[in-house]
Order: sequence, then structure tokens, then C-alpha cells
Amino acid sequence: MNALPPVVMNLRMKFIGALLWGEFMKFRLDPTSILRERARMAARFLQAHFAEVGQPYLREIVGPFVQRHLDPKISYEVDPARCKDAALRAQNMVALTNASEELFTLITSADSLERMPYPIRASAALVMECARHMPEAREWALPIVGGLIILKFFNPAVITPIDVGILPADTKLEPFRRSLLLLSKVLQGISNGVLFGEKEEYLTGMNPFIEAHIPPMRRFLAAVGEGATPPPDFPTALRPGQPSLFALSHMHRIICALDPVLQRYVTNPEAHARDHH
Repeated sequence: MNALPPVVMNLRMKFIGALLWGEFMKFRLDPTSILRERARMAARFLQAHFAEVGQPYLREIVGPFVQRHLDPKISYEVDPARCKDAALRAQNMVALTNASEELFTLITSADSLERMPYPIRASAALVMECARHMPEAREWALPIVGGLIILKFFNPAVITPIDVGILPADTKLEPFRRSLLLLSKVLQGISNGVLFGEKEEYLTGMNPFIEAHIPPMRRFLAAVGEGATPPPDFPTALRPGQPSLFALSHMHRIICALDPVLQRYVTNPEAHARDHH
């Protein structure tokens, strides 16, 4: 997949900034709702944006992990309703813990952070900047970044690797979907800082693991957001009199439609000069 021309990416990041600021303004009195509604434009656009710019990265970081765990000999099932053998459930809990540790380390490693695409980190930086300008949401900055980076970026690669494009379309995924789901639940628990309770009591055995990994996860999320710098006039540039969300969206669609022409001119300046001579 070719990288978007800078003019397109810059416009897209402005659009994302406007979407995020709109979310923070709408839910300023209830920050836990920011980016939670999947049907809202901000959540839908960000997920599509992440899938586009993050696919090569996810294929390298998460792809091999998922591929290794598509093994019929491996089971992470710890629900008594699905696995009646108590000894086997204990064995599976150990396997789930080890696999969760492996996945956590892959995602939060210095190498992963260094290779993470700039547009992903810039989106996290915009979230943190929105929170900085809104006192009601400041303490929720890292949980919101976690929802953005873990729930909307990494977890889809674990649960639906074919849809995300990191595994071939003919991969036999169905027998292993439950194991991948359990791994994603643990990862999300660490990101949210929420322990398992009555709703999923069979996973409470993972709570000590989650508690131990919350501090390093928070450090990782902070580092992701610190990896890019928002425009110096953000979010004041989004005040009345500036381009609306609709205008930014319309401009983005037009420029994306012109992408082949832009790519030609970016990679071949002589063609641009020749066409306009």
C-alpha cells in the first residue's frame, strides 16, 4: 500500500483533530463516553484510518504472533461452561497468561513503539492535547488513548486478522477465534485498568496479571501520545470561522480522489512541470 501524499495526510490529520475535538466537546461532562459509540463518525473514521495506515505495521508486529497461535494443540479456554475438566482449565490459564505476556511485550516493546506509524501516534497526541484543553477530561486522557490504540487498533488485528489484512483471506480462523477473543479481553482489561468480575468470573484468575501490567501499559500509552506534536494552534484553529467538519471531510474526499495524480506529481516533479508548461 502506497503512503498517502503529505498534502492528503495533513488534511486527514486536521479532520481527525476536528472529529476528536467534537467528541470531547460533546462528552465533556462524561469523558468515559468519548469514542465509545462505534456508530459515531469519529470512531468509524478512526478505525478505517488505522486500518489503512497501520496494516503493514500490524502485519509485522502482530501477524506472526497470531499465526503461531493458530495451533489446534493450544487452548486458552478457562470457562467451566465450555471446559468441564478443572485440571485442563488450570493448564489453559497458564497458557493464556503466557500468551498474554508475549502479546503485551510485542505491543509495548521499544521496537514496536519506534516502528509505529506516525499517523497513529499523531492521533493519540491529538487525544492528549484535547484532554489538556478540557479540565473535565484530563484524568481520562490515557484511558481514552488506550481505547483508541488498543481497542480500535491492536485488538481488531488479534480478533479479526483476516479483515484487517494481516493474514491471508483463506486462513482457517474459526476454530481459533475463541482463543484470540480471550487474548483480546485480557489486553483490553490491561488498557482499561479494569479487573474481571462477576460478568466474566472465569477470567478473574487473570486479575493479578492485569494489575501487574497496568503501570507499564500506562507508560506505553503515554509514550505513544508523546511521539507526535499537534499543530501549535490546536485546538484554537477549530473555533468558529474555521473550516467545518463537513468542509474538511469534503476536501479530504476530493483530494483522495485525486490521489493517483498527486502520487504522479510527488514522485515525478518533471511531469508536473511538463503538464503545466
